[in-house]
Amino acid sequence: MSTQSLENIGNETRETLEKQAQAKIDLIEARLEEVKAKANTAKAEYLETEKELEQQRQKAAQYFENLQQAGDDAWKEIHASFESAVGELQSGVDKAIAYLQSAAK
Repeated sequence: MSTQSLENIGNETRETLEKQAQAKIDLIEARLEEVKAKANTAKAEYLETEKELEQQRQKAAQYFENLQQAGDDAWKEIHASFESAVGELQSGVDKAIAYLQSAAK
């Protein structure tokens, strides 16, 4: 708007426009608070998932170490446990990646 057209706006119109502008700001601020809350929730969920995945990784690493040291009799049993642990870990990582990708959209 030009300065000249602003001069032609009455006080009531100006007050109405200012109230509308304030309402827009208030709405944006409320939505921003929603974003912050969701981000905090997502962060907490991510940290918990990261902790669980790290525990699963350590479990799989321990099975691998046991597998390397196992004698012939125990090797098959430990290998099955290792494969199970790695499968759980891979599934957890895949789910975490999918969640993060969907949350980023």
